Amino acid sequence: NGTEQSLPISGTLPSGVTVSYTDNAKTDAGTYTATAHFSGDATNYEAIEDKSALLIIEPITMTGSVTLTGSWTYGETLTAVPTLTNAGPAPTYIWIRNGGLIAGATESTYTLTEADIGYSIKVAINATAGNYKGQVVSTAANISKAAGASFSGTISAYYPNSPATKTIVNLTGFAANQTGLEASISTNGTTYGSYTDLEIDSRARAMISTTSAAKVKIRYKGTSTTFAGADLVLNVAEQDLAVGDYYAGGVVGYIYQSSDPGYIAGQLHGLIAAKTDTTPSSMVWSSRDLEVGGTSTALGTGAANTTRIIDYFNSLGNEPTPYAAQAARDYTDDTYHDWFLPSLGELRKIKENKDAIGNFQVSTGLEDHVPYWTSSESTQNGFSADIHAHVVPFDDIDWDWVNFKHPLNPNSPAYECVRPVRYF
Repeated sequence: NGTEQSLPISGTLPSGVTVSYTDNAKTDAGTYTATAHFSGDATNYEAIEDKSALLIIEPITMTGSVTLTGSWTYGETLTAVPTLTNAGPAPTYIWIRNGGLIAGATESTYTLTEADIGYSIKVAINATAGNYKGQVVSTAANISKAAGASFSGTISAYYPNSPATKTIVNLTGFAANQTGLEASISTNGTTYGSYTDLEIDSRARAMISTTSAAKVKIRYKGTSTTFAGADLVLNVAEQDLAVGDYYAGGVVGYIYQSSDPGYIAGQLHGLIAAKTDTTPSSMVWSSRDLEVGGTSTALGTGAANTTRIIDYFNSLGNEPTPYAAQAARDYTDDTYHDWFLPSLGELRKIKENKDAIGNFQVSTGLEDHVPYWTSSESTQNGFSADIHAHVVPFDDIDWDWVNFKHPLNPNSPAYECVRPVRYF
C-alpha cells in the first residue's frame, strides 16, 4: 500500500537488552528474511540468538475497466480508454486478434490492418510489474472491411443509333485507363444482372455488350479491404453513331461521306477499326521479293486486296505466318470474322481519326516513326511493287511512304504494325 511494512519483536526483553533489525521495515513488494539482533550484558546473561521470520509484501491488485473507441473497420485506429486504480506508473498494453497476441502492438492505440478483417480484436492492460498486479480486458468486436468509395462523374451511357441491332452500350466520361470499376445492366429499369468488370480504355471510354439495356449501374469494385462502393445509376439513351463509338466489333474509324465509294444515301456505312493492333503487333508484309499484283490504294478495296494477297501466297506455299494480310484476316473480336488489312486510302481515313480510335503506336525507343502496313503494293515512282508496299505512320507527320516488304533488304526498317479493319 506504499507504506513501510515490518515484523516487530513482541514480548518483554531482559533488563539492559536491546534489539536491532536487518531487512525489516520494507515498502516494495517482495519476500524478505527479517532478522532481529539482540545486544546487552553478555557477561552475566546468556546471549539471545538472532531471531528471523519471513516478511512478505504482496503487490496491490489493479482494478477498473478499459473501453475501445473508434470504428471497427479496416484502416481505422482504435484507442484504449482505461479507468484504473492501482495500475502503477506505466501499465502495459497488449492487443489481441482472435485470441492471439498481435506482434508489436503495445501502444494505447492500434490501426486495423487487412489481417484483422473478419476477426475479433480486443486490448488487455497489465499492471506495472513489481508493486502492482492484475489485468483488465476490453470487450472484443469483429473487424469488417471499410466502406467502398462512391463513384461520381459526368458519365454518359448510350446506344449508337443506327440500323444495326443495339448490342453495345457506350460509356464516356471516365478518366483514361481508370481501373477498379464494375457495371450491371437492367433491361427493364428495375431488375439488374450480375456485375462485370468495366474496362476503361486510353480514350476514357468503356463498352458493355448486351442484348438490351434500359439502365446501367456503375460502382467501385470491392477489394480485400473495402466493400463495393455505392452505385451510380445511368439511363441508357440513344444518339447518332459517331467516329470513336464502340460498334460492330471494334471502334468506328470512319463514316462514308457522299463522295466516297460505298456511300448509300440514308444509310450509315464505313470502317470499323479493331480496338488494338494484332498480336504480335508488328510483322513482315511478305517473306520474299515478289509482286502480288492487282492491289489497289482506293477506299473500299482493302478486303479484296487482303483476299488477293492471301490467295496468292497460298498458291506459292511456304509463306511464314504471321504476315500482315493473314494476321489481319485471322483477327477476331469473337463475333465478326471478316477483318482485313486496310488499303492505303482506308488507312489514311483511319489516321485522320486516330485520336478518337486510340491505341496506335507513334514511336518507340528505336524509331521516331512507327508505320502501319496497308494492303496496297507500292505505286510510288522509283519503288517497285515487288519489294515495297505502302505504309502510313501514325505520328503527326502529314505524308506517307513505302517500306520494304520484309527486313532482309539493306537499310530495311523494323517490322511494321498491323491494325485490322472491317466494313459496316
